[in-house]
Amino acid sequence: MGKGRILVVEDEGVVALDLQHRLKSLGYDVPVTVPTGEEAVTESKRLKPDLILMDVRLKGAKDGVEAAEEIRGVTDVPVVFLTAYADEQTVARAKNAEPFGYIVKPFQEREISATIEIALFKHRIQRELRHRERWFSAILRGIGDAVIAADTNEKIAFINPVAEQLTGWRASEALGRNATEVFRIIDEPSGKPLENPISASLRNGRDARLPRNVLLVARHGGTTPIDDSAALIRDEHGNNWGVVLTFRDIAERRQHERRLLESEQRFRAIFDSVHDAVLVYGLGGGDTLDANLRACELLGHSRDEFRQLGVEAWGLGAPPYARADAMRWLQKVASGNPQSFEWRTYQPNGQPMLLEVSLKLARIGGEARILTTMRDITQRRLLQDQVSRSQKLEAIGQLAGGVAHDFNNLLTVINGYTSLLLAQLKDDAEMTARAMQILSAGERAAALTRQLLTLARRQLVHLEQLDVNGLVTELSPMLRRTIREDIDFEFNTAKDALYVIGDRTQFEQVVLNLVFNARDAMPAGGRLTVETRDAVLDESSGEGLIPPGHYVALTVRDTGTGMDEQTRSRLFEPFFTTKPPGQGTGLGLSTVYGIVKRSGGFILVDSQVNRGTTFTIYLPASPGRPQEQASEQKGRATSEGSEKILLVEDDAGVRNLVSDTLTGLGYSAIVARNAEEALELFAKHKDSIDLLLTDIVMPRMNGRDLAYHLQSQRPGLKVLFMSGYADSGLSRGGPVEAGSRLLRKPFTGEALGATVREVLDQ
Repeated sequence: MGKGRILVVEDEGVVALDLQHRLKSLGYDVPVTVPTGEEAVTESKRLKPDLILMDVRLKGAKDGVEAAEEIRGVTDVPVVFLTAYADEQTVARAKNAEPFGYIVKPFQEREISATIEIALFKHRIQRELRHRERWFSAILRGIGDAVIAADTNEKIAFINPVAEQLTGWRASEALGRNATEVFRIIDEPSGKPLENPISASLRNGRDARLPRNVLLVARHGGTTPIDDSAALIRDEHGNNWGVVLTFRDIAERRQHERRLLESEQRFRAIFDSVHDAVLVYGLGGGDTLDANLRACELLGHSRDEFRQLGVEAWGLGAPPYARADAMRWLQKVASGNPQSFEWRTYQPNGQPMLLEVSLKLARIGGEARILTTMRDITQRRLLQDQVSRSQKLEAIGQLAGGVAHDFNNLLTVINGYTSLLLAQLKDDAEMTARAMQILSAGERAAALTRQLLTLARRQLVHLEQLDVNGLVTELSPMLRRTIREDIDFEFNTAKDALYVIGDRTQFEQVVLNLVFNARDAMPAGGRLTVETRDAVLDESSGEGLIPPGHYVALTVRDTGTGMDEQTRSRLFEPFFTTKPPGQGTGLGLSTVYGIVKRSGGFILVDSQVNRGTTFTIYLPASPGRPQEQASEQKGRATSEGSEKILLVEDDAGVRNLVSDTLTGLGYSAIVARNAEEALELFAKHKDSIDLLLTDIVMPRMNGRDLAYHLQSQRPGLKVLFMSGYADSGLSRGGPVEAGSRLLRKPFTGEALGATVREVLDQ
């Protein structure tokens, strides 16, 4: 294979043949020689030679220079000129044809070979360079980023289509212009011009990047947010050749980032507004990835502290849970088993707190995470305990009420007949003393029954407007006499008068019970404080247990032994006491609870072991001042009489006692065991009966309905009711006719006679 194909263009035939012979001898392929420029153009297209040797001066219409220029325009074939002489004008024209060399006649083989090889090598190099340039240019034009290249004088040497589009300059217009004219940038917030990064790179001798928030100002005046970098172009020796600038339109990215930021802000707002505490852990469980605002508030740590503490941020739980327990639950969740449990810890202020914890797997950002939610159920549990205790007390109260009703009948008989015995044993001191012991025991039993009825909310009450400050002040002298000298007793009443609606006796019972309990809780002495105040509660006060409203607060505070949580949880249970046997019945605080609840009030208890106890009672406030109460008429000088009384009582013992007592006082008693017998007897003695004395609670027809029937037949008939508790018999269906009264069981003969006389005399 030859070194290359050469076309010889020479109008001297002998010279052409000689040159053809020499070239062949050097290993080149010379298929033909031609004498004119026109033939040179034609044969260069047909033969596609590797090189053309052409005389500068040719005969014909085209000389060698013109033919070379035409060939350069249509083919990529290198031309080497042959010349014996040339004037300056011809030489100048020859340079425009960009020849690859000159061979001067007469020819030397070494010179011919060297010139041809150099020309072929130079042409091959140029072709490779052009290929590389086209290849790199295609790459730069095809990439998605904008590219501008400038020389060391900041003149634009290259600009790709993306840069054309963003700058508004076509390549044909931008090439050769100063980079600061084509690439203009400003600071987005201020609108001030910024230094061109090409200038900055050339000035500082290092690559440059633009700051954030940069706008490219296009030729037409529009702006585009961009980011960019300018890199120096260096040769193998480190010399600067120029700068290449790459930049991109980040408007879409900005919009995406803005949407992402808005989404993050929405998520964070929702995340932080959730009422439950939320913590996010990795599958390892020990690393806290995120915590919402409620978690920070609930456990008292910042987000950074959560990340440092891990599950230690929960605090120690009870029964005694620790970090190992929390980690074990987290590991179970990581294995795909959701967990729910209660965790006892402490609030940032040191108060105990009960958390309901739920752990489950969740995918967040495409990654598996452990999602932990915590809910403070301290108040809910307190409410549940309150409801449970209330229901328990209600059930016990129902039982106690029924027992007390029957017991009152028994006590009425016991105390009544004991009173009759005492009247007959005036001359026997020993028997009188024994009878007095029976009566005293009966009265103590009656007091215990009243406590049971208070617990059952069935005790008969006389509601009136009470001056709380006045009642506490009236009780203070008596209370001071019952308090030991080693106890500092202090009364603090509100400056302004405080009024509630209640039963005076029951209110005094509440104060006495609380004060005596406080006294017994300080065996070594201390301070006991009773205070009253006006209290207006809103949603945030009352520990979430008391509805908002206007209350009168009564507080009894001691510095005694205090109570643990277990004792406090059973505080209001009937018959529960921490006192030694014989020193307490366990009904004091349960009685207080019943009175307060019946009055529409609430009780809060704050106690810590060895730090004392505070009872705070909230009773609904009553506006205005109490009306002056008329003094009750004292007992009459005599209880005797001769009127006819219809007695209705289903309990045989009470019926016999009342009948005997009335008869002993001179009254005529017509006795009925139930309402049906009473109706029959009334029909016979309708005009002569002066008083209906009836029990309220009876089978089939109660005393209230009986009184209604009889009064409808004889208007103005006087009625005296008997009852051991205020059952709904009086209130159901409305009040009875005026003139009726109520006698509470148990009662003595004296009380019976006095009340009967009082009703008859009205």
